[in-house]
Amino acid sequence: MLHEASRLPGLTVYTRTGKRLGVVHDVLFDTSQRIVSA
Repeated sequence: MLHEASRLPGLTVYTRTGKRLGVVHDVLFDTSQRIVSA
């Protein structure tokens, strides 16, 4: 829960800057999650 909550502000900042950055952030996060899972 704490990790999810701390993620929201970062995503909001990226979204404010631009959708592209938000997408990049999501991709990087998803990639890191896959690496950790693997």
